[in-house]
Amino acid sequence: MKDSPLNIEVSCFANTKSTEPKPVNLLTWLTSDKYKTQVEVIRQAATKDERTLLKQRLPGITPSGTFLRRKSDLLLKHSGLLCIDIDQQDNKHIGNYSDLKKQLCKIQNFAYVGLSVSGTGYFCLVPIAQPDQHKLHFKAMANDLERFGIKVDMSGSDLARLRFYSYDNEAYFNHKATVYTKLYTEQKKKPQPLMRKYSNDNTNKPLDICVNMVRGAMDGEKHNVLYKASRLAGGYIAGNQIDEIEAAQALETAIKNKSNVTSLEEALKTIKDGIEVGKSSPIEKPISNESVNNVKSVNSVTVSNNDYSFELIPKKQEHKKIQPVKTPKGRLALLIDIFCNNKQIKERLKVASLIDSYLRMDTITKEQLDLLESLVSVHEPIPGKAVEFSQLSILDKTKTSGRLNAYQRL
Repeated sequence: MKDSPLNIEVSCFANTKSTEPKPVNLLTWLTSDKYKTQVEVIRQAATKDERTLLKQRLPGITPSGTFLRRKSDLLLKHSGLLCIDIDQQDNKHIGNYSDLKKQLCKIQNFAYVGLSVSGTGYFCLVPIAQPDQHKLHFKAMANDLERFGIKVDMSGSDLARLRFYSYDNEAYFNHKATVYTKLYTEQKKKPQPLMRKYSNDNTNKPLDICVNMVRGAMDGEKHNVLYKASRLAGGYIAGNQIDEIEAAQALETAIKNKSNVTSLEEALKTIKDGIEVGKSSPIEKPISNESVNNVKSVNSVTVSNNDYSFELIPKKQEHKKIQPVKTPKGRLALLIDIFCNNKQIKERLKVASLIDSYLRMDTITKEQLDLLESLVSVHEPIPGKAVEFSQLSILDKTKTSGRLNAYQRL
């Protein structure tokens, strides 16, 4: 590819001790299988020390440019590329690490994604807008990835960093990669806003009600209660009774103060999803004085139409009174549990809206349940009758699969 950002000259060194560079075409280097056998031996080595010793005998390149000697201040010409290293040992918190490569390939700024010489890490090449701002581009990209739970090897910011030869027969090439323009800037600490304190007393203030729902949630029910509280808050937001930013911050603070929260990031996603669904049903009448502070179970915080009325948009049309939410049972309850726990499900807002409508129906047909099952099932169908939840193999309890799809927005 003549116009590929990878079709550029870089320096090549015979091994780690070599200081005499030779020019090599980067694209040719990446597609060569000359040292494939040596790499396979390294990947089968029993210990890290053995792998390190074998790696030092491999040739390597400086992906970020050509050099007079392998020192940052002896750069001859920058290649216009960053090299990003993502090591498995630095990312043990990623439950589905084996799927990480697929997600990295979705980042439009990545021109190349391939296995490291050890076979357990990945290295990525990124075209940058200002080669003279190499380190600032590197820090900005590292920050972008860290926001999604990916830790980058920061030693890779060294302009003259040596990259050992590696082989990957399924390497990803993007010859039309988008040039990365972001530069790192020091973030000045902003004064923390004064957070409103929410009372434990019985109250009919909309935001207090939502917060107290979360505060009273018992272990094992926190996720469901948080979603319902967020959905309720979304209705108040759409009804112009509370501010969206203030509501999100209040719910976030409430869940942070709860013990045994498995994943705060998933909780924040639940708040966002719930608010978005709730905004489709504006609440324009204040809720009754009935306290929801002392929540005993998730069923005790189901939203009832007896507490307030909804007015759907557009307002010019006449709408029927919405049926109250009922406690889910049997197969519907099982499907709702799967939806709440399985973050691989796509079109979450659509599924949540469908569940909400089912909870308001007097009767639900088998065809309607089959439709819901087809949207929440990932691997195998749900039995027609209730089974032990722990027996289902449908759940994916990995920690990061939901957020990695956001990479492509970098």
